[in-house]
Amino acid sequence: MAEDMTEEPPETRTYRGWKGAQLKRFEESLSVAWTVYRLGLALPVGLLLADYIATWRRREAARLWLAFLAPPSALIPYMLFASILD
Repeated sequence: MAEDMTEEPPETRTYRGWKGAQLKRFEESLSVAWTVYRLGLALPVGLLLADYIATWRRREAARLWLAFLAPPSALIPYMLFASILD
């Protein structure tokens, strides 16, 4: 069989099409973004925990506000994560 001459030799290929500088910049931004995302998820967890505690104290208004704010607060860390990625 004849070899395919259109392929680049293995030593000239880049990792999945990423150039070295691009890949390094992306990996660095991903590391920072992932840390921000994980830390940012403390906000919705804290709101849900406060909501759980508010049920014991029978504070209906506080419980409803905390329950209402918890789901949208999960979007904040994601939006930060997406904006940090390079």
